[in-house]
Amino acid sequence: MRKKIKISTDLYSLFSYMVALLLVFMFRNNDSYFNINNYKMGLIVIICFGIFILLYTWVIKGYKLTISQILILFSWISLMISKYVLDKQAEPYYILFVSFLLLFLLCMSEMQFRQRNIKFLIDSYIVSAVLMSLLIIVQHRTPYAQYGIFRLALFFNSKEYYDVNFTSLYLLLPTLLAFYGAIKGKKKNKIWYMGATGINIIGILLLGSRGTFLPVAAIMLFLILKDKKISFTKILIIMIAVFAIVYLLPEDTFTRLLKTDYMGSEHKRYIDWAYGLRVFGNSPIWGNGMRAPKSLVNEIGGGVMNYTIHNTYIVYLAQLGILGALPFFGILIYPLVMLVRKCREIYLVLSYCGVLFACMMIEANYSYVLFVPLAMIYMIINVSIREGGNKKYILDNIFG
Repeated sequence: MRKKIKISTDLYSLFSYMVALLLVFMFRNNDSYFNINNYKMGLIVIICFGIFILLYTWVIKGYKLTISQILILFSWISLMISKYVLDKQAEPYYILFVSFLLLFLLCMSEMQFRQRNIKFLIDSYIVSAVLMSLLIIVQHRTPYAQYGIFRLALFFNSKEYYDVNFTSLYLLLPTLLAFYGAIKGKKKNKIWYMGATGINIIGILLLGSRGTFLPVAAIMLFLILKDKKISFTKILIIMIAVFAIVYLLPEDTFTRLLKTDYMGSEHKRYIDWAYGLRVFGNSPIWGNGMRAPKSLVNEIGGGVMNYTIHNTYIVYLAQLGILGALPFFGILIYPLVMLVRKCREIYLVLSYCGVLFACMMIEANYSYVLFVPLAMIYMIINVSIREGGNKKYILDNIFG
């Protein structure tokens, strides 16, 4: 039995290496919205290997049904009902790709990782964000110059680039985790986390996404004020942020982030949301099918062009209706409940709320920018449940 458990532990480590590679090379996704279309082979291998490990573990240690399993299963069932029972229209491969992401979330939420595996995966997540931020800084290219808007973007070829709001959302959670490591981590690791935090802050500022900048700034300020002790780390990070804002940030991006009336400039987004709600009202119970939000708005929302829904939660309702969207909302709400009950770490709760807030500004429904942070949070919740008797904060266990 010991030999079998040792083998399974080695399998967990190998699985974590595979996930780490997926994260580190996320900048090679080559899809503007970080969908899995062009970046799926590694994910498929990870899913196959992860399912094998889970089955192997359940045979050895016994199977236990969990809430996360139920939510993921019912989310998949709602997709099947929409497509094959109600015969709703769906984009080619849409349901297949969403199924892959749900299976990835299942593997990450049920894997019996050790603390060192979790630390390794979080560090890999931070590295992936740092690489993206460095590429944004080095490329120093804006796709909006013709509109007089100087927001930088990460280009993946000579003409195409990742959506700035989606890129910012991907950077959000690893930036906050790196900041926690810089403030609360071991001294020998603080330089790395300080550098990662500084680089990612610059990346977020240059992208100019307020939906990410505002929660990141607020949550970082909370952690600084929570611990009233003045430290060199805090002073250095504040100096880096001020330097980036004053000397590196273009004037119009600075105006967008810090001076412009946020509510007044969001008029078009509110129109997008209104069209999305109109689509939802067309079929509120089971939705209008798994189709692109822009197509739904064009066909059902009034025949308008160049409008989309621009809200993750309204997209769920428009595509799947109230009943079909419930398990997906459950997947999003469950971590909040468990973070409060099990992790006892308000910083982690706020960080996840920051992700949910940013999702309100974009359509992150079936993208890596939502499912990667979800997978990380579910992974942390899993270890918190298994270490229920540990009174130490989970982030202190990881970074301490």
